[in-house]
Amino acid sequence: MNRVRKTRLVIALLALSAVMTGTDCLAAKRSGGVVGTVADNDGGPLPEARVEIVGPSRTPSEKSGGMGFFLFTGLAAGEYTVTVSHPSFSTAVQRVVVRSGETTTMSVQLQGASVRR
Repeated sequence: MNRVRKTRLVIALLALSAVMTGTDCLAAKRSGGVVGTVADNDGGPLPEARVEIVGPSRTPSEKSGGMGFFLFTGLAAGEYTVTVSHPSFSTAVQRVVVRSGETTTMSVQLQGASVRR
């Protein structure tokens, strides 16, 4: 390949890369997320709670981490129903609204007797 063709190829690849990166950024701005915590009766973190979110985007359920945190990202804007359950506690259901380019924060406190070992 001659030098001119190589230069044009490099420019074309850079332009394509810029377009693809811009598309990814636009997609990220059109989606949102939900971050939250799950707590027990006393307000302490509740790990291993099952967190399910249902709405415009399909997502697998998550388990809350060691400090009770959970996170869902890449959600389409709209209204979602969040269901949080744990074998030793009652189930809680909350509605949240996800907006494009934003992360919605929520906290859930489950009622019931915790199992101490």
